[in-house]
Amino acid sequence: MANPPKAPQDVEVLAQNVTKEGNVIHAVGNVVLYSPKYLITADEAFYNHETGDLDLHGNVTMQEGVSYASRSGHTKINLNTDQGNASPLFFFDETSNIWLQCDTAILDAELYITQKSIVSSCNTQNPDWKIEFSTGELNKESKWMHLYNPVFYAGDMPLLYLPYFSLSTDTTRRTGLLRPDFGFGSEGLYYLQPIYFAPEDHWDMEVSPQIRTSRGEGIHSTLRFVDSPYSKGEISAGYFSEKAEYAQEKKLKYDQHYGYKIMYERSALLSTKY
Repeated sequence: MANPPKAPQDVEVLAQNVTKEGNVIHAVGNVVLYSPKYLITADEAFYNHETGDLDLHGNVTMQEGVSYASRSGHTKINLNTDQGNASPLFFFDETSNIWLQCDTAILDAELYITQKSIVSSCNTQNPDWKIEFSTGELNKESKWMHLYNPVFYAGDMPLLYLPYFSLSTDTTRRTGLLRPDFGFGSEGLYYLQPIYFAPEDHWDMEVSPQIRTSRGEGIHSTLRFVDSPYSKGEISAGYFSEKAEYAQEKKLKYDQHYGYKIMYERSALLSTKY
């Protein structure tokens, strides 16, 4: 049995000029549209309040809740089903600071399917790293991105090609891989991969191995803990080993470096009362 169609949403349209013909509202100039899910601005909009179809043109911005925002030149979307398409599209996830830019995108309540795309979390003009891919899927519910034919770049230099790659945009506290840090410079290719462990609510650990192809390898780890409502601590340790030729070229006194740091903070030293 087919699901009954959703009732039209309560939508408010503001613009410099608003006209209505049948079920279609035509708004032109500084268009602002409010719905239960979206805050939308555009240069021009056509909205069918019976079917929920919305056709947006020029400088289209869409704010979805508190986490997602997008900008496009042209977007068609049904406000009752959240299905539509946009081109070109710039999408930003405020929670993870990840942005995505693509030529075309198919929109759905849970899934964005994109073509000829770029994803990064750096400066949008000249990102330190980016991933270009032919086709991608962003699931807003599971917070996973699936990339097909991705090419990894450090600046404008391609470093690695894979037929498939997936990454999480979820910043919820949980054990797993964190976003890597990588680049290319005088020390060669630099890659750091943080690994996060969160087995208990009162403590966690981050271990970050790194490699610098022209310099050496190292690892850094930080243990954080909370032992009372008014006290917490942190223990950090690190080690780095220089390559012999690098240490000799730079005239380094030591070719191995290590250290540690211990921090403990207590806000109620003499009393547990606030």
